[in-house]
Amino acid sequence: MDILVSGAGIAGLACALELGTRGHAVTVVESAPHLRTAGTPIDIRGDAIGIAEKMGLLASIEARRIRMSEQTQFVDSSGEPVAALPVTEIGDSDDDIELLREDLLHILAGAVPDSVTVRFGDSIRALSEDGAAQLSSGHTGHYDVVIGADGQHSAVRRMVFGPDSRYTKHLGVYFALARTPVRRTPWGPMRSTTFPTEWQACSTMGAKPSSSFNSVPSL
Repeated sequence: MDILVSGAGIAGLACALELGTRGHAVTVVESAPHLRTAGTPIDIRGDAIGIAEKMGLLASIEARRIRMSEQTQFVDSSGEPVAALPVTEIGDSDDDIELLREDLLHILAGAVPDSVTVRFGDSIRALSEDGAAQLSSGHTGHYDVVIGADGQHSAVRRMVFGPDSRYTKHLGVYFALARTPVRRTPWGPMRSTTFPTEWQACSTMGAKPSSSFNSVPSL
């Protein structure tokens, strides 16, 4: 089959790898000029571990494993550890693997067969129900399957099903990440994160404020 995949992220590359390996003609379009490597670490857990093994990727994933969660500690205002993350309680199993998003993307991209065409700086401009697609680059084609792997605000979904407002609902949860300076501690280089407005930050997540903050190992 002729298959068009929108998005060269983790989902898009995984689709391209599996479908291309099975002999399908796969084209991936990615609006960015290169792989989007920014983002938080990825957990490979549960059924995903067996799937990664079947895809032939598990050894490469294990070789790039990081242990950020295991090394994360909550400390008090004097820097003394007061608690660690209960990794055994929040993980699916002892086999859970954490790795950088960038590493996972490069593993997937390196495993995609040469038969797959990847077009960076290109995207789907128009799509019809019979599989005819027009790309922003001017290329056109007719595809048996079109896969929208282009993120939470998928352009493919909007083209087929209408605006996001019909299908998305705010859950009342906010999550923020910030890069902070590295400081030296007895446990090595750490990045410390504090909540300057604790009541607001904690109430958003339904938690009580405290005087502690967390430190994570510098990557």
